[in-house]
Amino acid sequence: KKSNQPNSLDNLRPISLLPTISKILERVINKSILLFCENNNIIPDCQFDLKKKHSTVHAINLLISTVNRCLNENEIVGACLIDLKKALDSVWLEALIFKLDKLNMPVEMLKIIYNMIFGKKFITNINNVESKKTFEITRGLQQGTVNSPTLFNIFNSSILNLFEVNKENSSLYAIAFADDLIILTAGHSIELVQQKLQDLYVKIKKFYNNWNLEINPSKCETILFRNPINPRMNKGIRKGWRSFRI
Repeated sequence: KKSNQPNSLDNLRPISLLPTISKILERVINKSILLFCENNNIIPDCQFDLKKKHSTVHAINLLISTVNRCLNENEIVGACLIDLKKALDSVWLEALIFKLDKLNMPVEMLKIIYNMIFGKKFITNINNVESKKTFEITRGLQQGTVNSPTLFNIFNSSILNLFEVNKENSSLYAIAFADDLIILTAGHSIELVQQKLQDLYVKIKKFYNNWNLEINPSKCETILFRNPINPRMNKGIRKGWRSFRI
């Protein structure tokens, strides 16, 4: 991004360049992983990444329809846009295998994935200068590989099935695209909406911390959706709307 300092290591995003034969093998395996996920309903409906006939457009449409439905019921909607810090790079590999095993993934497929994510070594190439030593990857999924996004979606899928979000008669909602997550809550007062959203955010943050994922507060935003303000509305309520945050 133009706003980032190019000389800062924190702003660099390494991309893995794999041999062509490895990419072909990963594509074959990735099809099997996606089929396994589809047959077992592992990826929730509110996750719109890497799913057939799903895109960011569908995620936005769901957000708009959810907000409009609540507004039509004279409710206020609070939303928090959550960003994970170095999401793929932070994946706890042992925990990923644990989750795949708990999902009853076939043993042979599990072994293949294990061999693909553990024991990897790499060299760096910066400005056409290669490093003289190799480094072992002990954490995270590599950006640039075929199956990393799919494996991350599996690793992250359980968050969308917790805390009663998207349940019938629930006022808590969640929409995701890869590692980007929007949580929403509805109610008839700003104080209620803010408290419910705060409680949900704290639970999600704790969940992520338990799985070694970290939220990036500097890239998170809160939004309040409401019907047009009545000019005679109490000034305290209007002030509360403008300072809405968690």
